[in-house]
Amino acid sequence: MSAAIAGVCPDGVDVYFDNTAGPIHDAVMQNLATHARIIVCGTVSLADRFEQPDIGERFLRRVLVSRARIQGFISSDFQHRHQEGWSRLVDWYQQGKLKCEYDIV
Repeated sequence: MSAAIAGVCPDGVDVYFDNTAGPIHDAVMQNLATHARIIVCGTVSLADRFEQPDIGERFLRRVLVSRARIQGFISSDFQHRHQEGWSRLVDWYQQGKLKCEYDIV
């Protein structure tokens, strides 16, 4: 997967919204662009071992070298902007600015 990401992002990944902390996360972390931004919204691949340490790959050196920023994102922190968010999404959808790709198996 790391090679596939490198193929489509030859200059590295600039922004990564992570909701899994799984193999895709590991592959992206191996392909960070300089000054990449990583948003951690979830860790679903670790859901069944919440109290156990995450003993997966370590990417702190990659974060250091690429000068990346990592920030947690909890949606309830933005509850006061809920209506504004929905309004913007509806506008972007009606203007054709949102593109969706489906892969149904």
